[in-house]
Amino acid sequence: MRRSLVRKVIKGNDYWYWQSRCDGKTVQKYLGRGDDPAVERVRERIAQRTRGERLCATLQPLFGPALQEPMARVLAALQAA
Repeated sequence: MRRSLVRKVIKGNDYWYWQSRCDGKTVQKYLGRGDDPAVERVRERIAQRTRGERLCATLQPLFGPALQEPMARVLAALQAA
């Protein structure tokens, strides 16, 4: 399942949506206006997770699949710190 944040500009204002595919259909859920602090927190959390996933993908060939779950827990703890 592919998911992403989508920004729409309507009459000069930013609006954010969470977009995914479900049963072959694109589904968008409204998150809020671009100036909403809650939306900014969601965007930052997703960016942190994406960075962690990229780091795991980079390290995976070096350590093998047996260390995938422990490595993910360590990276999550580092991100939370």
